[in-house]
Amino acid sequence: MEVEYTGFIFVEKETGIHIGLVPDLNYTSSYGRDFQEAKDALQEACELYTNGINRDVLPEVSNFDNLLEIPELPKKHVVVYIKV
Repeated sequence: MEVEYTGFIFVEKETGIHIGLVPDLNYTSSYGRDFQEAKDALQEACELYTNGINRDVLPEVSNFDNLLEIPELPKKHVVVYIKV
């Protein structure tokens, strides 16, 4: 059973590094030099995070609108979907 979680990728202004995070998976995060590298690294990080979790007890997927209310989330971001 695959579950699809919402993630966000944004660019850190000072370094230009792309940072990705998935709030529903305990804020699992990763980064990359560009969008694709950050997305791939985030996918891998989420797979590693969920690897030891019983698939029947994966965290529930949050309402998208609620995720957008996270105060730490930069206003300029790209939404990605991560399947685990």
